[in-house]
Amino acid sequence: MKALACGLAGFIWMSSALFAAIDRQALVTRHNPRLQQIDYDAPLTVGNGGFAFTVDVTGLQTFEAAYYRRGIPLETLSRWCWVADENPKGYQLADTNQNFTLADGRVQPFPTNSGTPAGDWLRRNPRDQPLGQLALEWQKADGSPFVPDDVKDVDQRLDLWRGVIASRFTLGGVPVEVITACDSKTDSVAVRIVSDLVQNGTLRVRLGFPRGHDPAVKNTPALDWSHAEAHQSNLMLPGMIKRTIGQTNYFVISDRVFEASAEPHVFRIRPQGQSGELAFTLKFSPQETERAMRFDAVVQSSEEHWRSF
Repeated sequence: MKALACGLAGFIWMSSALFAAIDRQALVTRHNPRLQQIDYDAPLTVGNGGFAFTVDVTGLQTFEAAYYRRGIPLETLSRWCWVADENPKGYQLADTNQNFTLADGRVQPFPTNSGTPAGDWLRRNPRDQPLGQLALEWQKADGSPFVPDDVKDVDQRLDLWRGVIASRFTLGGVPVEVITACDSKTDSVAVRIVSDLVQNGTLRVRLGFPRGHDPAVKNTPALDWSHAEAHQSNLMLPGMIKRTIGQTNYFVISDRVFEASAEPHVFRIRPQGQSGELAFTLKFSPQETERAMRFDAVVQSSEEHWRSF
């Protein structure tokens, strides 16, 4: 019995020593995802469990349509943002019932009749609302559209220990670095872009708001950019936009100034002065708040959260 106790004690001591010797940071970061070319099936995401911001190789959602067609959608989603169409006929779940005979002979109704007006309305409502699309805009010298093939020398990594995505690539031979992070407690995304293209004014950031998802599509619907008149994007303050879709309202607050566009539901964020760096944050909230976090504060929040996860 004494020998057994000594053996167990030794095993426990050895186990404790082994576990104490684990380098958590090294263990986590050796699994950091890395992309060196565009992979439409492998976008990266930052988030906090209730908010998610999914990006392409540019660190933003620049090629949202291409990723949707060929792989995985790029979206900005939160658990709290849902919309519903008006229900003038008062459809209820029971309106879609069909009777089924069970094995014991009892007849039991189940809400499986989706081919009726009630079923179609209930399938669509309520539905989650994409909060916005954040994209790079590059003004090419030849005036041609900015397309995925323009992005060269890709090196993108998600630092799992910090919750930060670093995206490096070149546009027309000019290096671009984009850092993307998410706050651990609020629905805030932080972005920093460094490039000579920012300094000369040919690279800027576009913030666009779709009406929502295409409700005619049952599975993985695309963003719906039609019917601009069916929703509102109002610039309330230089750094605040109020969004209205049906009975749903939410706010987008930035530490930078939004620049309105001739396009409906489109705004741009430009650097101040002639700096080669553009750093900003966007906070999405169902309540009107006056202040957004700073870039460094969001990154710090992310790092502290994921280190202790």
